[in-house]
Amino acid sequence: MNPEHLYWGAKIDYIYGPTCMLIAPFVFFFVPETKDRTLEELDEMFHQKVSVFKWKSYVCTGEAVAHTTRPEEKITAQVETVEEVLPTQA
Repeated sequence: MNPEHLYWGAKIDYIYGPTCMLIAPFVFFFVPETKDRTLEELDEMFHQKVSVFKWKSYVCTGEAVAHTTRPEEKITAQVETVEEVLPTQA
């Protein structure tokens, strides 16, 4: 937005000021701090649906590794569990 073209000058702050005031609570309450966290830890916390206020004290258990396995490994694991549940008829 070009304030000189609209002849608003400093009045453009009447648009940006309230917009920033409305966005500030959203950022404070809903944008978590990701400092000193790996992407795997963030993935686990989002998967576990950890509250934003508990992120500092949350200790990751490494469950995110199970979600990042290759699809072939998941299929093989599922086939093995199905064979354990349903015995083959001989």
